Amino acid sequence: MDEEHVEFDFSGKSNEEILSLFFHEIRGPLTSVTGYLNMLKLEGLREEDTRKFIDIASRLALLIQKNVNEVFQYLDEQRKDQ
Repeated sequence: MDEEHVEFDFSGKSNEEILSLFFHEIRGPLTSVTGYLNMLKLEGLREEDTRKFIDIASRLALLIQKNVNEVFQYLDEQRKDQ
């Protein structure tokens, strides 16, 4: 599982290109979060696995949040510069 923070290269890109790149980059982690949350619905899941899935989903959610904040901050700065 790739949990690295993605460094976006915004230079020379339109806002549309930036958003397209952003959505492409968060699709994988978001799909993983959904998968882990769905596994938590399974009956008979061991407590150890439950804790593990919650931990992984939480880390991925924080990664997504960090990337969302980075893109919004950049777009806000661009808006202010205009």
